[in-house]
Amino acid sequence: MLIALLGLALAQEPAPDDSPPLAQALVENGLIDDGTTMYRRLIAQEPHGPEAAAHQHAIVKALRSAGRLDEALDAIEVQLNDFGPHSDWAYANAADPVRVKQAHAFVEENLRSVALEHEDKAEDLEGEDALQALEVAYRAYHLYLERFPDGDAAFDFNESLGELLLRMERNEEAYERFDDALDLASGSGAIGRSLDGRLGAARAAMETAREAGLPEPPADPSMEVPPTEQHRMLAAALLGSVDQHPDPAAQDDARYELGFLQHELRRYDDAVDTLMGAIRAAPNSRHGPVAAGLVFEIRTFQEAWTILEYESLELYELEGFGNEVYKRGLLAAHHRAVLKGLDARLEGKDQAKAARKWLRKHPDTDEADLALHVQALGWTGAGKPEKAEKVRAELNERFPKSEHL
Repeated sequence: MLIALLGLALAQEPAPDDSPPLAQALVENGLIDDGTTMYRRLIAQEPHGPEAAAHQHAIVKALRSAGRLDEALDAIEVQLNDFGPHSDWAYANAADPVRVKQAHAFVEENLRSVALEHEDKAEDLEGEDALQALEVAYRAYHLYLERFPDGDAAFDFNESLGELLLRMERNEEAYERFDDALDLASGSGAIGRSLDGRLGAARAAMETAREAGLPEPPADPSMEVPPTEQHRMLAAALLGSVDQHPDPAAQDDARYELGFLQHELRRYDDAVDTLMGAIRAAPNSRHGPVAAGLVFEIRTFQEAWTILEYESLELYELEGFGNEVYKRGLLAAHHRAVLKGLDARLEGKDQAKAARKWLRKHPDTDEADLALHVQALGWTGAGKPEKAEKVRAELNERFPKSEHL
């Protein structure tokens, strides 16, 4: 009986006082099209009336409650155009700022709700159907940000859209959204989340590029690798986390990862500077030994023995870096750099004497065979073959398995 009466009321011209309750009753009784039609008639009667924005909000709520989310999003776009900030309705009702602000809040609430509902809907779908649901969610977030890039909800919408784009594997776009969120972030928590999101997007983009196949690096190992756009994104995200992240542990991890990336790109001096800084800042990190190994690898490739001499000694003396066994390895690396430096800087008798003097000062070194080898090379270069043979005999006797025989 009630349904019949409600239907009869639709044929009559709505009266201002009783039509909103009637439209609401129609919606509550499942007559969504009839109820939304009545709300639209009310809006058409007074498009700039104070209640017009509330009527449009009621249309959106009705469509959402019926699960007609695509239509709800279309209705939200109308809400945004006709009742959002800077609309004719907003100017007509400027004397009531509370009502205007509430209308804007309706838009934010509805866009966020439709986006989240479509994200949830996608969880229960697969393939193209899931992608279509996510596209609707994308449209909801994007509608707001397109109109209000600096709006009150812009940070939250950028963050949510970034996470959505990661789900959609649109990593470069996700990076841009987290970057926009960072520009709007206030407070350490928001800044940290934006930086984490941007770095996650950059890592995902880099991983996708690796799977697709990166360009072949130059054959000459001394030449830098030209960075791709994904390399540049990742480097920028890592540097941002090093400089801005409120969590010291996140800073430390980003600094190590940045050094590893610079090594991959063969920016060797930058990589050493970054990795040494990372080790100094976080000597207990699980990345520390790998970083130190890369420092030794780079300086060995460069034959920069004097620099490595000081860097290896610093690492050996750095408190908290490595256990006793690891420290012994660092000391051996330091000794190796010293001896390689002697071999590179000196010649003939000077080289032989310097190596002999050094070995007498460090009799327990793990690099004694290298010291003897350098000494023998010096005597050979000085034209003293008998002395060279004597040293080599000692080397053979003491270290029969040495790589320097």
